[in-house]
Amino acid sequence: MECSRFRVELKIDQIETKDYTAEIVIEILKELDKRFAEYYNGIMNNGVKVHITPLLDEQGRAIYPRVPVKCSFCKVEKPKEVRVIKIPRRVWFEVAFPKGFFNLNPIEGNINYNGTEIHFEIVEIRRVEVQLEPSEAYSALFRGPALLPDPYSKDNEPLNLRFLPLPSILFFRNAIELGLDRDTAVYLLNRTFVEDHSSLHSLGKVWYFYKGRWLPGVSGSMLMRTRGKIDERVLKIINYASCMGVGIKRELGFGDILIGPSN
Repeated sequence: MECSRFRVELKIDQIETKDYTAEIVIEILKELDKRFAEYYNGIMNNGVKVHITPLLDEQGRAIYPRVPVKCSFCKVEKPKEVRVIKIPRRVWFEVAFPKGFFNLNPIEGNINYNGTEIHFEIVEIRRVEVQLEPSEAYSALFRGPALLPDPYSKDNEPLNLRFLPLPSILFFRNAIELGLDRDTAVYLLNRTFVEDHSSLHSLGKVWYFYKGRWLPGVSGSMLMRTRGKIDERVLKIINYASCMGVGIKRELGFGDILIGPSN
């Protein structure tokens, strides 16, 4: 499955919001190509995978209401107040999908976001190249929260998410989408990667506000070291994850991850 990923830069009305900004990205995509509208309206149901980011600022930071938990092992209660954030005039996002499936064009128009009409203008679209080579270690940076499913749970049952992103947890869904069976995927990923001890401090929880609720997700960064020669199947998995994100609800703006070699 060949994945195409694009960076879309735009001008947008400067507004304030209390909700997750991937909703704005979805509405813009619906204007870009009617097939995106069919996808997000549930009309298209043929196994196509789409991944988007929330809106990003000029420094590449995800724009959304959040409360990071900065200590590794302390208990932090759910936030009680709703935080209002300002969306800058110039923002961008990234979108990934199977090669050749959707069309992206530099257009301008209006969207309705939580009852407010917003004008947008796409000023540039460019391809994001993703190509990872074998390395002794890889760094991984989460842009926004990730929702990581348990390989041995069903999607809708209680306690189906994990918050310690072991390699098998982090890339499991990618491996399944590429055709590996569960047990092979879990073994390959855990055999290939070992998370560095620094991950205990660089990873953490983030509370994000989504459709009226504060919810927990995984955020931060981690370093993974490889044991021996990396299997071609694993290299294919992490390249796919670099393009399509990790975990679940990637089509709603979750699970974006930047992966690169680390010395």
